Amino acid sequence: MRNNSIKKQLMVSGCFITFLLALLAAAEVTANDDLVTCRYLKATGHDIQLQINVAAPPPATIIVIQNIPAGITIKNSSPKINKLNNSKGRAKWLLKAIKPGSVLVEMSLDTPIKAGQLSGEIRYKNPATGMTVTMEIAP
Repeated sequence: MRNNSIKKQLMVSGCFITFLLALLAAAEVTANDDLVTCRYLKATGHDIQLQINVAAPPPATIIVIQNIPAGITIKNSSPKINKLNNSKGRAKWLLKAIKPGSVLVEMSLDTPIKAGQLSGEIRYKNPATGMTVTMEIAP
């Protein structure tokens, strides 16, 4: 009889620990859903700006991919573009050693663009889960 009581206590303890671990894992995923967000501050005309907001703990690297219409050239940018393919209308930045806070990516175009002509995405590896996250840049 005493053996059955111990087995029940162990089973209840095991279920409780499993429940706590599942609860902690769910809380961690929820807390990291907004680890990095990005939106255009200015998405028309010659000058384009996007703001990246980074929470803690920050990812080691954030990849920013900006698509522009074919035939339009990026004259300059801050930070400096890591890879540019004007024929495909694609620019890529590798932002490293990011700290929590806000990062501004700015670019100047040779031709003004209209609303809706830009698209882009950001990618990063979530340091808490190890999962790669890809999201569109919000207009």
